[in-house]
Amino acid sequence: QLKDSECEFWHAMWNKSRANRAYVEFVHVPKAAGHTIEAWLARAFHGNRSKPNCFFPTSDCRHYHGGHHPVSSRNSAHRFLTVLREPLSLALSAFNDVHRFLSTPKSNCHVQYCSAAYAHTCRPGSGWNPVAVARQNGTSTSPCVPAANFTNWLHHSKAGIQSYYAYNPPRVVSRTLEGAADDKILGNMTEYLRSRYLAVSMTTTASIEHLLRRLWYILAPPFAPTASFPAAIRQTLQVSVPTATQVADDGGYQPFQTSMLEPHALDQETRRLLARDHRDVLLCSAAARLEEEQRYCFDLLPAELTTPPLSDWAHG
Repeated sequence: QLKDSECEFWHAMWNKSRANRAYVEFVHVPKAAGHTIEAWLARAFHGNRSKPNCFFPTSDCRHYHGGHHPVSSRNSAHRFLTVLREPLSLALSAFNDVHRFLSTPKSNCHVQYCSAAYAHTCRPGSGWNPVAVARQNGTSTSPCVPAANFTNWLHHSKAGIQSYYAYNPPRVVSRTLEGAADDKILGNMTEYLRSRYLAVSMTTTASIEHLLRRLWYILAPPFAPTASFPAAIRQTLQVSVPTATQVADDGGYQPFQTSMLEPHALDQETRRLLARDHRDVLLCSAAARLEEEQRYCFDLLPAELTTPPLSDWAHG
């Protein structure tokens, strides 16, 4: 049961943001609906303009700054927002993303997946990492056949990615939390997020849709989302089996799904991941707790203040 003082805290913070149109730092955790949020921010502040200015679409230098930059590298005087994701779901998305990307030929590719660090991601003779293709005399085939299965890939992937991006307590606090009980760490994470973040969300369709409603109110942008925008969100976050057309567009790559693992293997890998990424698990728990708190407090506000008018983004 939430206390009235907790909603008073959020209402005061949000009203201050609305009054001053706060510059917001969107901490884009990879594979956690970040491009959806960045697209919303760009449209909310600039309508249908293709290039407002600055480093579009991750920043406009006036209202928001996104991108894959950890909170430790950002201006601590600004307010933050972020979206986190259940660790196994995030790992599965990352695995499929790199192999899907490398399943179709690339030209003038400058993203990280095209670097030498990913030259051994696909089995020799498959996939389109430029470094690997050059070693194969310029020939290859689609799709990218993973050189390592999901469980092996998981063992070598980077741990604690969400904590790295979204949580950066002072060193003196970090030292006091070393070896501390989960309840103490969770409590610190909850207060850290509460004191710095205007809004937090988990990566589910319902959570993202409610987050965008909150952001429209909290940030008071000049443009409002369309009624059809949630459908785009659902498409972005869909985790169902892809259609034949989608598979064809992805070079024939068939996404890996946890249902492909035997139940005992899935349970084993889940336990390993949650143990390895224990701090991320706690951070997601803190974020889910605050999201529930924010949603409750937001829904107490008058509907006429929190319901965006329909807009077709036709202006700006």
